[in-house]
Amino acid sequence: MNETEKPVDNLLITNSQGDISVSLATKIEEKIGATAFRTWLASVSFIPAETENEIRVTAPNTFVADFIEKNLSSVIRDSIYEVAHKNVELRFAVSSKTVDNKIVEKITSEIKSTQVKKIQENASKLVAAFTFDNFVIGSNNEFAYTSALAVAEAPGRTNFNPLFIYGKTGLGKTHLLQAIGRFALDEETADNVLYITSYQFLNEYMTFIYGSKKSQEFIGRYKNVDILLIDDIHFLSGKKETQNQFYLIFEALAAEKKQIVITSDRPPVEIKDMAQNLLNRFSGGLLVDIQPPGYETKMAILKKKAEQNGLDLSPPFF
Repeated sequence: MNETEKPVDNLLITNSQGDISVSLATKIEEKIGATAFRTWLASVSFIPAETENEIRVTAPNTFVADFIEKNLSSVIRDSIYEVAHKNVELRFAVSSKTVDNKIVEKITSEIKSTQVKKIQENASKLVAAFTFDNFVIGSNNEFAYTSALAVAEAPGRTNFNPLFIYGKTGLGKTHLLQAIGRFALDEETADNVLYITSYQFLNEYMTFIYGSKKSQEFIGRYKNVDILLIDDIHFLSGKKETQNQFYLIFEALAAEKKQIVITSDRPPVEIKDMAQNLLNRFSGGLLVDIQPPGYETKMAILKKKAEQNGLDLSPPFF
């Protein structure tokens, strides 16, 4: 390592008054956490560039360099500004030294482990039987099924945002809602799927408020969600503060083109004591209803349920 090259964990930033402040490493670690810092930045060097306000970020390989450039650039720049009170441009490069394969293997392994854990956590909240394959399609629900499948195939990339599915209890709204999540995880159209009932949403919000008094911490739980599936939104009727928090989350996700799917036992216009801004948002996407099934669809549902439970309902039962 030459004299101008300094490991990130030893780099001290000089502020505009010429005083040595806290290390850049300490500032970044406060923002991203110790685990992420060790994983991505422990092997990275900062090299002052010839241009005054440029710093070259040298990573051991292109994999690390690309990840830092896409995900941590703003954190690094903000940290430098907070310490030195000046804006800098980052230039990314790969070290000319031999790539440390152990570092690559470690990072790749941790990423895969995190992804598997995330999928398992998401999937654990979904009922295994609630898939599109197990959904019986009839004239009463065909449009809802087709809309849900379109959303699952391309979350956030259709005009169906939010997708609002309504109908009486027991007609398959929750089935379709969870089928979207299961399909997205299985087919990898989304990484982070969150299924939650409105009752659970209310309880979580109350826990945060009574515990920390910081609503931003509550909202932060949803910031990385790719698909938000919220069941029985009518339950939030009359709960103004919880509605306000949901509206903030809705707006944040919509701005990032994240998919939102909502179910209710009635259309938006019939939900009483619901904030008008929420009702406007609900109606601004695609509204689909599920009607009670006809005789043929009822029989098909019974046969499907019988097959799933290993029951033989052949004649004389049918």
